[in-house]
Amino acid sequence: MQISDLGPSPEWGRILVAEDSPMIAQMMRRSLLTRCALVDVVVDGRAAVRAALEGCLYNRPYAVVLMDMHMPVMNGASAIRALRQAEYRGVIIAVTAGDDEMHLRQALDAGADDFVIKPVEWSELYAKMRRLTGAGA
Repeated sequence: MQISDLGPSPEWGRILVAEDSPMIAQMMRRSLLTRCALVDVVVDGRAAVRAALEGCLYNRPYAVVLMDMHMPVMNGASAIRALRQAEYRGVIIAVTAGDDEMHLRQALDAGADDFVIKPVEWSELYAKMRRLTGAGA
């Protein structure tokens, strides 16, 4: 897990990025740090489930979990389902390269609150994060 700090007054506190590509994870981390205090990165779905649930357990919940749908160990849909079955109520946004109806429906059916398509359009992601978390309202 990788943790980084930002200066004062971030729009969001903690964000969890579940992404197995080091290059994409680093790009997401850098972009998110412009708006978030902390960005944790995990490389598989099982680690994402563990990190999200531990965040709740230790009263350090994530404002948003960004879940890649294609990861090793446990794919994104399975990880989202596992979180929802564990009664995780935090915001989960699926991140997928598949822009067809099947991929998007799979994410939403698993329990994602919304989705973004790679390559990520940052203004769209931030708008969805604001809407789902109530930030800036």
